[in-house]
Amino acid sequence: DDSNYPPSLSHIDSKIYISIKSREIMDFSFWNNKKCRYGIIGGAVLLLTLISLAIRLLPMGDLVGTGDMIAGPDAWYNLRLVEVLLASGGFIFFEPMTLFPTGQDIVWGPLFTYIASFFGLFAGDAGRVALIDAVSWTPAVLGALMVPVMFFLGKKLGDWKTGLLAGLFIAVIGGQFFSRTLYGHFDHHVAETLFSTLFAL
Repeated sequence: DDSNYPPSLSHIDSKIYISIKSREIMDFSFWNNKKCRYGIIGGAVLLLTLISLAIRLLPMGDLVGTGDMIAGPDAWYNLRLVEVLLASGGFIFFEPMTLFPTGQDIVWGPLFTYIASFFGLFAGDAGRVALIDAVSWTPAVLGALMVPVMFFLGKKLGDWKTGLLAGLFIAVIGGQFFSRTLYGHFDHHVAETLFSTLFAL
């Protein structure tokens, strides 16, 4: 039925007319605008980052206000380093409370402790439970930051589509990476992953 088309159009012309109209409706010429294209891609990366963070914050409901963490003894030692740093203003490179009775040098760097201490500042003077709640954000935030890092790594190795796929996979991947980037898993492994990947860029 060609009644919806101009009367001068034949059946074949009508199909051509539909094709032209369809292209006008599905006009993606905006994609040729660099600012628009970068804005859409950047928005997609931001959305994936927020999704990644939201997933990693799921344990908050069970942990906030309890004074508990989920990384075992290492979490509590990292908490001690943060408490000492916030109290003294500096990182301790010698630990007198381990390897009794001599103590021992701390053989890893202070970067993770300084990052966690930044989160700890938001707890103010509210006490240890509030400090634990604050520093427990550290692995979740660093884990979510892997999304833009993986995007740029994928883009470097392929193109922006490769980057988006890499960002999507790192946002939802399970296993050790996921468990070690959960809220409350207060250990430095996520920082090792993040900064070693940044180095690969």
